[in-house]
Amino acid sequence: MRVLITAGEKSGFVLADLLSKKIRDISSEIEICYLDLTDVAGDAFGFTPKILPKLLQGRRLLKRLLSSALNCQPDLAVLISMPTVNLHLGKKLRATGLTTVFIAPPQCWAWGEWRVRLLKQAADQVICLFSFEEHFFRQAGIRAVYFGYPFYDALQLEMSRREVYEMLGIPEDEEYIVLLPGTRKDEIDFHQLLFIRVFQHLQMRHPRLHGVIVGGKESVLPPGVVQVGLQHRYDVFSWARAALTVSGTVTAELAILGIPMVVSYHLEPVSRFLVRIFVRTPYFALPNIIAGEAAVPEYLNPDQKQLISQISRLLDECDYRQTVIAKLGAVRRKLEPAGATEQIARLIVGLLSGKS
Repeated sequence: MRVLITAGEKSGFVLADLLSKKIRDISSEIEICYLDLTDVAGDAFGFTPKILPKLLQGRRLLKRLLSSALNCQPDLAVLISMPTVNLHLGKKLRATGLTTVFIAPPQCWAWGEWRVRLLKQAADQVICLFSFEEHFFRQAGIRAVYFGYPFYDALQLEMSRREVYEMLGIPEDEEYIVLLPGTRKDEIDFHQLLFIRVFQHLQMRHPRLHGVIVGGKESVLPPGVVQVGLQHRYDVFSWARAALTVSGTVTAELAILGIPMVVSYHLEPVSRFLVRIFVRTPYFALPNIIAGEAAVPEYLNPDQKQLISQISRLLDECDYRQTVIAKLGAVRRKLEPAGATEQIARLIVGLLSGKS
């Protein structure tokens, strides 16, 4: 039996890797093949003013993706997030008679409820990331289930505080904040320099404070700032005093680790206009969506002063800091328990067994 897994972006690859290992632990006879969506999930499938040529390009890419997927000769397909691609690909795969499982479905409850119809066409089974999604999708007539937050299983800490500080080259009697400018090029282009400037202002009042950029792009760094890759990111997160981060999966990871944060996101004018019209949730940061309240400060297209003000509060105001940490503890409890990935793997193996 063979499983096809489609994924793109860092978080998708993390989950694909976790899931593959769990499936193989359950049954060594199951083969797994992958379809990398990294290079096809951009303008061709997203919104763009040049809609006609991009639409034609997207149709050609979808045809190529479908051909690659079917060449694998899978018995079941697992589609991880990337709704701009996977909703269309899933529909095409199901039309061939293939069973599809969609993990991390589009956030139809926040905006774009019309995508529920597309999800029905794309997926035989939906695996939700958050508990409240299960009820939403079931009410819409979709076969949905929630086992827990699967990325919880990826948060394995391997390094002591001393080892982390040695790796970063920071004296152990000093502190650092993590700067997380994102993984997409447009995110990094907007946030990395902004976050560095915010840190430089903080450093004027906190000369023993360091900044650690995790990921991002290579650039000339000012004194007090170091840059590391993503390999040991959870260990680096775990000893940080605070985080300045873009919105995304990483904010839930920081919440699980109990790291207070300020969340930022940048949208172009057209996207901001569409958000005002279509988005129905009052928050965009995952910890706030999960908590149902403003657990952490979040800013859309912020200026330096806003970010400096809020990160300073996390560094300087003990009562405020402890309040944020307590709210993140409540968020973590809503994402528990660990072990969701194994349950997802067992569901997939069960679906395969029904085909044999």
